[in-house]
Amino acid sequence: MTDGARTLRSAGPAVLRGRAAIIAVLIFAGVPAGTAFGGENPEEESASREQFVAGDAEAGARVFRRCAGCHALTAGAQGKGPHLYGLFGRPAGSLAAFDYSDAMKKTDIVWTEETLSAFLAHPRRFAPGTRMATRMRDREKRADLIAYLKHATKEAVE
Repeated sequence: MTDGARTLRSAGPAVLRGRAAIIAVLIFAGVPAGTAFGGENPEEESASREQFVAGDAEAGARVFRRCAGCHALTAGAQGKGPHLYGLFGRPAGSLAAFDYSDAMKKTDIVWTEETLSAFLAHPRRFAPGTRMATRMRDREKRADLIAYLKHATKEAVE
């Protein structure tokens, strides 16, 4: 085990934010640090990140059908999982009306495109102890879902 992985393992549910969180999860999973966004060279990393940011929201709506059994898009509607309304920028485990796992209550994750992608890729590795077990391994489908969620969960700004 590398010193980095040992440090992450001893950190418990505390998780870094943004890109650092993704890299930390990948290191913990044994993925070489240079491949965090798809390659060891900066051009590949940049292209992969652009692909991630430019997900297809229409395709993401179809992907969300898999999530809709547990998650609602409207405020206050709780299912097996918490509602996703106002998701981006919200601290994980922060909805008072939902009974989160201890892991999600104690984490300091703030939902961004990057943290959500890392979580969806492997929830139990990203937040050990979470009840969410469904993984979404396909990076393109995750990007599409996130593009859709960015639109569908946006709070009205007045």
